Amino acid sequence: MIGECALCLKEKELQYSHIIPKFVFRYLKESAPSAIRSNRDPNRRIQDGEKEHLLCRDCEQIFSDWEKPFSERLFVPLHNPLPVTTPIEYRQWALKFAVSISWRVLQYYMKRGLSHFTDEQRAHAEEALNVWGKFLRGEEKHPKHFEQHLLPLDVVEHHTAGGTSPFLNRYLLRAVHMDVIASESSAIVYTKLCRIIIFGFIYEDNPVGWRGMKLHVNKGVIMPREYVIPAGMFKYINEKASQVKESLDSLSPKQEQKVAKAFQKNLDELANSEIYRAMSYDVAQSGNAAFKPDKRASDEAKKA
Repeated sequence: MIGECALCLKEKELQYSHIIPKFVFRYLKESAPSAIRSNRDPNRRIQDGEKEHLLCRDCEQIFSDWEKPFSERLFVPLHNPLPVTTPIEYRQWALKFAVSISWRVLQYYMKRGLSHFTDEQRAHAEEALNVWGKFLRGEEKHPKHFEQHLLPLDVVEHHTAGGTSPFLNRYLLRAVHMDVIASESSAIVYTKLCRIIIFGFIYEDNPVGWRGMKLHVNKGVIMPREYVIPAGMFKYINEKASQVKESLDSLSPKQEQKVAKAFQKNLDELANSEIYRAMSYDVAQSGNAAFKPDKRASDEAKKA
């Protein structure tokens, strides 16, 4: 397909580019006891994520040059079964990669209209795309106030909050998800790469509500520390976890059998897997609600 490359702005042959890099889905498939599925249609197996004719081959290669160190030096260590106890250092490639992710996701949603944005928020989004593009092309030294924040994730071992999703830990550790979120006080690109969330600021009225996560231009460290996100962002994450559970609850009987067979076939691996660890914490915190509801009980309840 010939068109204008969204990054270099030149008329070239466009590649069918991944929005979320392929290495994320490769990890998800290799660490899953059964096929990965779309949350929008859980009865459909998927191989990887959304794609778009977005970049020319040269610009796609530039992005790949940042993806490789991010994958090897941050993504892999942060997905190690053992907890991170020492600082993980990063260099310029980390912020470049994060900006490239937020830029790609925002490009994807801009093409689809951002109907939930006000005119002012849409103007902020266009400015963010412009600044991020210049930063990725080397025309700006930093992304200005369109910051990138990286949150490493693990299970929630204990909580006292009411209304917590019974699927929260499985969402935190296993979900891949992208979105562009807007409220009266902020607009943010949200990209979840399994146990990493990248937040790209389009507009944030209260940046001090985010602590411990900002990616720096030249170098920095990811380490055990206090991470703070706004309460509204945790509410969003919790709601998305519940939505994933509701989606998986709608699996057809045929697909349920396939999932059950896959789990039975890989019982030994499952016992030591990340998904089993996440499910164990969900069960400990939510009891039977962590599992798929009994359809017979649900049907009886409807009749009553």
